[in-house]
Amino acid sequence: MTKRAPTVTSSSAGEKLKEELALSRCREQHATTYIREKVNQLLELMGTQPLRPEELDDDNLISIDPIGIVANSFGQVLDHLRRTNRELRIAHDEIQAIFDSAGAGILVLDNELRVMACNNRFRDFFSLDDTFLHARACKSIIKCPDCPSAECTATRIITTGEPIHETDRKFGNRHFSVAGAPINNESGEVSQVILVFTDITDRKRAELEIQQLAYYDTLTGLPNRVLLKDRLHQLLAQAARDHRMVAVMFLDLDRFKGINDTLGHAVGDALLSEVAQRIVGCVRKTDTVSRIGGDEFVVLLSSVVHEEDAVLVAKKILEAMTAHFVIPPHEIYCSTSIGIAFYPMDGENSETLLKHADTAMYQSKEEGRSTYRFFSREMNTKSVERLLLETSLRKALERGEFYLCYHPLLDLRSGNVISCEALIRWRHPDLGLIGPDRFIPLAEETGLIIPIGEWVLREACRQFSRWREEGFILQRIAVNISACQFRQENLLETISRVLRETGTDPSSLELELTETTIMHNPEKAKLVLNELRSLGVHLSIDDFGTGYSSLSYLKLFPIDRLKIAHTFVRDITTDSDDAAIAEAIIVMARTLNMRVVAEGVERQDQLDFLNSHNCDEMQGYYFCRPLPAEEFGQLLKELAEKGGGELFKIRPGEGWGTNEGS
Repeated sequence: MTKRAPTVTSSSAGEKLKEELALSRCREQHATTYIREKVNQLLELMGTQPLRPEELDDDNLISIDPIGIVANSFGQVLDHLRRTNRELRIAHDEIQAIFDSAGAGILVLDNELRVMACNNRFRDFFSLDDTFLHARACKSIIKCPDCPSAECTATRIITTGEPIHETDRKFGNRHFSVAGAPINNESGEVSQVILVFTDITDRKRAELEIQQLAYYDTLTGLPNRVLLKDRLHQLLAQAARDHRMVAVMFLDLDRFKGINDTLGHAVGDALLSEVAQRIVGCVRKTDTVSRIGGDEFVVLLSSVVHEEDAVLVAKKILEAMTAHFVIPPHEIYCSTSIGIAFYPMDGENSETLLKHADTAMYQSKEEGRSTYRFFSREMNTKSVERLLLETSLRKALERGEFYLCYHPLLDLRSGNVISCEALIRWRHPDLGLIGPDRFIPLAEETGLIIPIGEWVLREACRQFSRWREEGFILQRIAVNISACQFRQENLLETISRVLRETGTDPSSLELELTETTIMHNPEKAKLVLNELRSLGVHLSIDDFGTGYSSLSYLKLFPIDRLKIAHTFVRDITTDSDDAAIAEAIIVMARTLNMRVVAEGVERQDQLDFLNSHNCDEMQGYYFCRPLPAEEFGQLLKELAEKGGGELFKIRPGEGWGTNEGS
């Protein structure tokens, strides 16, 4: 019998297809799951959002096969990469903009000191153009032969691996603060160095200006008192170690105050600057020249073997000061007085040496100015006395210790006492009588001459008015006006007020000025003198011949009298030069319609000479010494009783030559 093949029913075939389809779907799901996991891992690695599970559910399997899933996933990756690159470009551009616009200069070098990058500010700092700098050696772009190169800084960073901050590095004429840091690679080795340059030139300039103000004189540029003391302290310490000498020289300009007040502070400042240059030109570069204030200078000589070394410098300075100073439109002569103290003989610290040099300087002024003096212990005693005298002088006016003496002036033709000169005297309660030659210079230096001078003017006018009221006939009373008073802006106002308050007629007052006072500023002097003349007072030049009057100016001044200095009258009969000078002054005065007064007449032969040459007036000890007010009043009374007021036959021995008035 024949076997028959099995038959497949429709139901079994359907089940079989269903099983195959289920198996295929299972395999596809497994593949999809596997691909999804791998793609999401890739997406996570790239930083992209993984596919959501619903994007691979059963409903989407018809349209999303494994290849489609991969294509879609990598499409997302590409979108992410494009977006990331765009963001990176934007970030790079922003960083580059910050890099290029930074206020500091930035330089990046590799570990072989080749340029990797630099910003625009760095190019500006070192005047680099737009040429390509990448990979060029650092030393080829920063050239500064006088300073350590930037390579040194970078090399130290590479060697140590540590950041560096240099607060002040100079490249050319610029100052920089340089900060540097290493950039390490994956192995921890320094692969690059970044240097940041901050321009501190303006700050350094400001610091220098502050230092200049703190330690240097703004007018002359010389070290000031602060820096002087510091240098002197260091110099003394070094001298003590080396067992050597140091010389301290104290300089003070002679009569500078008169120049400054008369010609103005601008001229005075210019003169001080010129003086400073001359002094600096007389010393070595290792020495110090300092202006410590006003017209005072100090010189420190660092290497002195013998006292003669300091003498040579002092003489050199005095010689340099003899030439006139040209301060347009003026030609000015200005000398200096110098005091010298030595370490260790005259002091072992800066304060003592400066004090003793100052003391010696004052001694040189007292001995004629324009000279130098060494300090001595005797000077220290005098310095103390001078200080005590100054203290007493400040109180003398309010304590009423001053009084006036009056020195008569005679008319040579009639022999009558026609006027007198008021002279100040000081009776100190402890020291007794102090001569004007001791306290007047001190009063001028301290400025006390202004109130003292006004007191003299007021007291003289008051006494003159009192004598007039008593019936004594005097034509005028003469009062000396110091240079300080003459330079006062309110001089005319002061004189007018005193005349008004004392009831003195202006024509009865004569003001005596020196040639030096007038000729410091002739143009201004002319204006002041004309104002005084318009007030009605008389004007005379005292000690004529000892100054430097210009005849061209003299004829323009409203001067009434010239007083021949006693230095010419003293030897007028024995010295032909003095006689010629006196005769010339008399002739010149007559030509200019001025009267002539001879000062210091002490002998008959002098009187005879003056008479024979037609001198107008005279005063001197041959006839009478200066007298206190009461004694002078008594003199006037006796002369009036004699009739005519002739004084020719009265001698000092007969009661008119008291020591108090001398």
